[in-house]
Amino acid sequence: MVSNKQRSEYFFAPEAPGLLKCRYCGKLRKQAVRNGFPNLVSYLTDKHPQLEEDYKDSTYYVGIYAIYVIADTPLLAPLFEENAFGADLRIAFIMETLAVSGKQPGCVRFIIGDNCITIQAIATRMGLPL
Repeated sequence: MVSNKQRSEYFFAPEAPGLLKCRYCGKLRKQAVRNGFPNLVSYLTDKHPQLEEDYKDSTYYVGIYAIYVIADTPLLAPLFEENAFGADLRIAFIMETLAVSGKQPGCVRFIIGDNCITIQAIATRMGLPL
């Protein structure tokens, strides 16, 4: 389930302090930080009732890019600890990223990467093609 904060951050762009612009219709809305987000979500529900229907059948893509270069060689970047190079840490990172988007691991269709042992292990453990 998407939180009010996430929905508001997606559909409203900051214009100035305390002023947000609806990305759907372009109207400006005032918003005090301490008020939370129910008023913005109510605005979406009241002024754009078709919104849920418009996005019901949408397809979402999340890309995780973790590359760095040493001596002209692109390498997989460590995500949390510099000395942890195993597949489990990277799988946990993928799962956390999916959770932020409200998606399940079954949404991942494939992994693109070099044929190193870590990438192979991630693909194998997640049951995905490489």
